[in-house]
Amino acid sequence: MLSHIFIKQIILCAIFMALTGCQGFNPVTDTASYFWSDKKTRANLSPGFEYLEVEWQGRKAYMALGYRETHGPKVSEHWYSGQGEMMLLVNGRIVEVFGMTHEVRNVTINPPVWRDALTHRSPTVWSQTKDLMPRYRFGLQEFVKTQQITPNPSEKALASDATAWVLEEVRSKDEKGKPWVYQQKFALVGDQVIYSEQCVAQEMCFKLKPLGVVVPK
Repeated sequence: MLSHIFIKQIILCAIFMALTGCQGFNPVTDTASYFWSDKKTRANLSPGFEYLEVEWQGRKAYMALGYRETHGPKVSEHWYSGQGEMMLLVNGRIVEVFGMTHEVRNVTINPPVWRDALTHRSPTVWSQTKDLMPRYRFGLQEFVKTQQITPNPSEKALASDATAWVLEEVRSKDEKGKPWVYQQKFALVGDQVIYSEQCVAQEMCFKLKPLGVVVPK
């Protein structure tokens, strides 16, 4: 029987081959000319793979799903670019980032489940800790306020199928140790995030949109 690690290696090899057409990316160091137009990029996505659209400063690239693990209400998704960058999403939240100029590691997180966030009228306050790169910062603690919001027209246009929106205010610190407060947004259908705006660093805030499986033409 093939080992679990060997099976993952086979999956990753297939993903890198599937992403040859759309390329990997480093959102901070790559130039705008490195990115193809949306139409050309989508045309080169390989059928049969599940993709995540990642937008940074108006530029878009795509990551393929490596594998998904479900443990009760916790759904973990490992997404990979063609050059090996990895982003781990847990229930739609960015939990780990590897291979990019800014990385997130060893996150300890216990957020409210989306269903609870949508049923509580008052905001829910919770905390998380993480290790960040560069300038290895160990055990950075962040305080998060989560609450349901009513989307404005421009937000509705970003995810027209969403049945609810959640806004998070995160109190953190920048690389120099100064206070940094930022917002994150999540559009949901039930317990599933169909669009989000999340930050890894001050200069690295993403718009994420799962595209599902590409169907052969």
